[in-house]
Amino acid sequence: MTSTVVYKGLLRTELTHLQSGTVIENDAPTDNKGKGERFSPSDMLATS
Repeated sequence: MTSTVVYKGLLRTELTHLQSGTVIENDAPTDNKGKGERFSPSDMLATS
């Protein structure tokens, strides 16, 4: 396992990379009833 994902509520998740401890938060986009305040999972996929 390389990461953990914790659901924070309101369609936000917190992803932690286990080796480095880097933390990233994701939000669902507003068109999917999310806050849109962070990268969405699809944004991150497209960026990668």
